[in-house]
Amino acid sequence: ARDWLKSNEHDWKLPQDIVDKTIDKYFQAYEMLTGKDL
Repeated sequence: ARDWLKSNEHDWKLPQDIVDKTIDKYFQAYEMLTGKDL
């Protein structure tokens, strides 16, 4: 998400695929750290 925002300074609405990928990464990190699924 950060890279997309830095490279697209004119339109601040994130595309849904970028949002989905970011959410997936947070879920993966949570699962790796806790060993639990959300």
